[in-house]
Amino acid sequence: MSRNRRAHDEEGSGYNWMDTYGDLVTNLLCFFVLLYSFSSIDNNKWQALVGSFTGGSTRVVETFTEQTVREDPIHVEGIVSTDEDSKDTLNVKDENKDEFDALYYAIKTYVEDNDWEAEILVAKQDDSILVRFQDVVLFDSGKAYIREDGKDVLDHIFQLIGNNLSAVRMVRIEGHTDNVPIHTSEFKNNWELSMGRSNAVLEYFIQSGWISMDKLSAAAYGEYQPVDSNSTPEGRAANRRVDFVIEKLISQS
Repeated sequence: MSRNRRAHDEEGSGYNWMDTYGDLVTNLLCFFVLLYSFSSIDNNKWQALVGSFTGGSTRVVETFTEQTVREDPIHVEGIVSTDEDSKDTLNVKDENKDEFDALYYAIKTYVEDNDWEAEILVAKQDDSILVRFQDVVLFDSGKAYIREDGKDVLDHIFQLIGNNLSAVRMVRIEGHTDNVPIHTSEFKNNWELSMGRSNAVLEYFIQSGWISMDKLSAAAYGEYQPVDSNSTPEGRAANRRVDFVIEKLISQS
């Protein structure tokens, strides 16, 4: 009898898979219907779908339509400058350019009028002026004390810069040497010599009163930024130098 009951149970259980299959087909049908509804969704369908998830209320979810975006525009008045502001900025830059050019020609004229062309180079790029002094203009060999005739040259250059200071952002004073080793009681190496020279010029510039300290800086490079070969006396003489890098003030507040 147990054998017959087992056989009957096995026959009955064979139809259970149909229930599972029916559920699967129904779920798949619902899924594809949902996909189709999304592919052709409009505002009414969207509201109905949202309502089904929120108990009939659509206030929880805000739909973004063209009207919603247009009602809350981005205000850019404070970001985009007006034409008058742009003109004012351009005028400031043009005025600085004219004054900066005037400074360049004033320094160049002074150097030429005093026959310093061989020892002082004056060159200009768009936003900077380079004034390059060979060391013999300012210092004795191996020293960092400015000579009296060197101070006279610096006084004239300082005054020209001071007269056009509103166009100047910064004056960077750079000391350089050749690669001949130096070791004295005052300087252990070329780096210290170049630092001593750039600092000496910086301090003299400050004492002149033509420029405030916030527009001055000093740097020392020793022998590591040569502009010529160190294999000849002429090249080494060119490398022993003090550079003024005068930077233009691009804009003003």
